[in-house]
Amino acid sequence: MIEPLTHDPDPTRELENDERTSTRGPADLAINTVRGAAMEAVVRYGLWARRHMEQAPDGAERVQHGFDHMPEVRGTLDRHLDPEVDPSPAIRSVYGQWFPWLVLLDRAWTSEHIHAVFPDAPHLVHLRDAAWETYLRFCRVYNDVVELLWEEYAKAVERVSPQYEPPGPMFSPDKRLAEHLMTIYWRGPVGIETGELLARFYELAPVQLLGDAVSFVGRSLRETEGDIAPEVTDRLRALWSVRLQAAQASSSPAAFADELAEFGWWFTSGKLPGDWAIEQLEAVLGLVGRVEPAYMVLERLAEVASDMPGQAVGCVAKIALPQARDLGLQVHVEQVRTVLRAGLESDSVATRQAATDTINRLTAGGLEVGDLLSS
Repeated sequence: MIEPLTHDPDPTRELENDERTSTRGPADLAINTVRGAAMEAVVRYGLWARRHMEQAPDGAERVQHGFDHMPEVRGTLDRHLDPEVDPSPAIRSVYGQWFPWLVLLDRAWTSEHIHAVFPDAPHLVHLRDAAWETYLRFCRVYNDVVELLWEEYAKAVERVSPQYEPPGPMFSPDKRLAEHLMTIYWRGPVGIETGELLARFYELAPVQLLGDAVSFVGRSLRETEGDIAPEVTDRLRALWSVRLQAAQASSSPAAFADELAEFGWWFTSGKLPGDWAIEQLEAVLGLVGRVEPAYMVLERLAEVASDMPGQAVGCVAKIALPQARDLGLQVHVEQVRTVLRAGLESDSVATRQAATDTINRLTAGGLEVGDLLSS
């Protein structure tokens, strides 16, 4: 029933070249065309067959033979990988979207066909991009898949565009590549020494993309339940140290601002050692004068101010003083007051004086915190 539908002419070349549909992307086009839906059904059929094989007494052995027990799946997949038979980017995107599940169905077949799914030939770049960008868009990072696709990741790093605009809610292949690389690094198999893939990424990527990478790690820290494994913490701290030292050694640290400022997400996560995290925050504010998201950072500073009043006051001063009249800061004045109050109550004379000076300067700037001194 499925196989005849994989011969359907929809999507036609004219449809894929039509400006009204080409902007939707090959993956979106695939699921809305007959042949595209049929090719997806081929993979789903393979997974269905595998589940039934697993239930047989010799299931463990049978699934190891992959497509040998599903020649109809292998034949259909082979046929549509031939660009002379099926030159459609939409159909090629199906291979990218389902690549991890092709690995599950038959790792040997998938390994042998990587260069067919992601071809290098210049005249087939459109097919490679359709498969690779769809893979990045839809697939999570699986270690066994990364092992097979390591060469493709390296090629993708070399293709990173120097012209990058944060995409907002829109999909960006470069941003998703950065997220994949950060996830891989988090898990451990990638080093940061010269010549390693991640080092090459930092060499080529524009600073706005590097900022998105830092932000992604921070958001991931915030979303992780429970404690972070010590080896992961060590890796992340090592990565950050390399980037901070690069900025400190630069003749123009401001050029790193869009990257370093996103450390605020790491700080707000509360997942990293407190003393280390606030030291890095101080360093960032000293180098580039801002952090993101500033108001979430203020909330976190208010939480740790009683334990580290001196450092918290110093960070609040650097964040709040330049924007004392900003309406957004007025909304978060209570967090500022909490930090300054902790500074005034500190046993350290220097910290009390720093809090007093900050209060006076903020009051002169228009932020209503002067009553802290009288009380």
